[in-house]
Amino acid sequence: MIAAHSKITILIRVALLLVLSSFLFETPIPGNAFDSPQQGLTIVGHVNLNDGGDPLPDTQIYRGYATYGGGLVATTGQTGYYDSGFSYIPGDEMVTVWAEKAGYSLDPQQYYWRHYYGDEWRHLDFIARPLITDCPPPLPVPHRLCARLAGIESDGLTTSLYLWLGVDSNPWTVPATVTVTSEAGTVITDTTLVVLQSTAITIPLLMDTVHHITVYGQFEHTTGCHYTTRTNYDFLGNRLNLLVGNLPVMMYLPLITR
Repeated sequence: MIAAHSKITILIRVALLLVLSSFLFETPIPGNAFDSPQQGLTIVGHVNLNDGGDPLPDTQIYRGYATYGGGLVATTGQTGYYDSGFSYIPGDEMVTVWAEKAGYSLDPQQYYWRHYYGDEWRHLDFIARPLITDCPPPLPVPHRLCARLAGIESDGLTTSLYLWLGVDSNPWTVPATVTVTSEAGTVITDTTLVVLQSTAITIPLLMDTVHHITVYGQFEHTTGCHYTTRTNYDFLGNRLNLLVGNLPVMMYLPLITR
């Protein structure tokens, strides 16, 4: 009986030593409960001159989080392609991605969306336009963006954003590149904006999310010369915030709710 008890004691001590050594020397134990798939983000894409033009090498790609500052994550090669590689993100996070290159404006100005816990891969392209340094100021006045949010569509996953120009805009009809960002992602569209005549743009939504919507309008006021105006307020002065789902609303008023 004593011999059997001694053997059991020895086996227990050996097992404890093996477990302890695995932690000391960082040797994984088969079936470790901490083993899990990777959680994070990879972004790739292209940067080209104008629409479908030549690739633009040496463009710097930056990524920022809501809780961290932005940083350089990639640079385009000779084909205009970039790859950030995988970045670990431990949970949900708001992500902003933008591009920079001296002497060029990049469109869109940024991509912005909510990353959910898990492994995500995104393809984000940018269009570059050479800056003209001697552009005259836009006269007589810049175009003023006016916006109105519609209610949530029956599918619960989209809404319409109505845009038009203020009465002080000149001319009254103007082509524009409109970029809309929110927690659900970025929508870019080429359209024509008209004074006091709304144009509808469909934007995606996420469930159980407060969407903080920002609208950018890029206008060409002289050949090769552009300027951008932005707004995150509607025409009545309310924030362009939209709640989908059952989150508390007192922190986000005024909101459009389903």
